[in-house]
Amino acid sequence: MLVDHRKPLDRFPPLWFTEGLAEFWSTDWDAQAEMVLRDAVLSDIVVGLNDMDRIYGTYLMYKEGQPLFNMLRRRMVRKKS
Repeated sequence: MLVDHRKPLDRFPPLWFTEGLAEFWSTDWDAQAEMVLRDAVLSDIVVGLNDMDRIYGTYLMYKEGQPLFNMLRRRMVRKKS
């Protein structure tokens, strides 16, 4: 549909960004989120910032994006103080 309307596909934020932001806005960091990321670390499948585009369409994408926004919020709160 986007191609039919000639809208460029390269100007949208990456999916991990939008879905991580949705998780950040909709739910708190909880035990399930902690479990998912710990499992990713222990299974050696956690993805670094430079390679975040590799995790396309998985639940891990949501949970790897969410803590980035938590970190940004903490940094912004510290700067305002």
